[in-house]
Amino acid sequence: MTYNVWGQEKQFYQSTGLPYRLSPCLTARLGDVHLSRRARCGRFSLRPAHGHYQVWPAGSAVRQPQRRWLRAGADVKGQSMRRDAKRSYAGVLTALAACMALQMTGFVMVLPLFARRFESFGSGVEALGISAMAYALTGILAAPFIGILADRFGRRPIVLVALGAHVLAFTGYLFAASAWLFILLRGLAGLFTAGLVPAMNSIVGDVAPQDRRGRWIGIVNGGASAGWIAGPLAGGLLYDRFGYAVPFAVAIAMACGALLIALLWIPETHAPAARSIRLQSSWKAEW
Repeated sequence: MTYNVWGQEKQFYQSTGLPYRLSPCLTARLGDVHLSRRARCGRFSLRPAHGHYQVWPAGSAVRQPQRRWLRAGADVKGQSMRRDAKRSYAGVLTALAACMALQMTGFVMVLPLFARRFESFGSGVEALGISAMAYALTGILAAPFIGILADRFGRRPIVLVALGAHVLAFTGYLFAASAWLFILLRGLAGLFTAGLVPAMNSIVGDVAPQDRRGRWIGIVNGGASAGWIAGPLAGGLLYDRFGYAVPFAVAIAMACGALLIALLWIPETHAPAARSIRLQSSWKAEW
């Protein structure tokens, strides 16, 4: 029985009745042009023959196919896959830069207004300094552990949690009723957003080609720098014209926009790579 290289697994199992445990061996060979190898699966062997796979009893002999036809087809498919991969990682990293720009613009937009907010509470510069210390201290303590979580569970959950925490933090800053509540919110914001920049840089390292990695790190961090340029000016103009609430509302909207972009266009980049390494190791051990 012969089956197309690009896979007809369902018909394969229905017509042969082979056990499901054969699946890793079959899928491991789909599209592979290393024809000197065989995928062995118990009593059966999957061998390439003239652009198809054939099911043979283990240990039987088979004539080698003509390799140049398969190699030419694989080269065409490889070029197409490389073009698709380039478009894919460029789109992901552009979305990442947009997230950084929106989030940082909103953050820096409200940052100069904290002094005014503490003044409205009847507190002075001391409370402002304590709030900044709380944000930095919790971020320093949480960052190593969040990095471990990003390596264990993936980058995307860390990014989504951090962006969601920014939305909640900006909302809390707007409705905080006392200086100590405001300081508490600053500490919690530092705790839950500490992994945002490391996780985003890790995504760049995961998907960008090695010869373009530095360029894309610069582009993504450039989005954050754009936020630092535009945010303070926009926040000051909005405060002078509309008062305290409008800059925070705009910052909340920007944080929600960054979260939406991350939900729609930033995939998980770490876990599939780990699974691929494990599968490659298992295939090598099997062959």
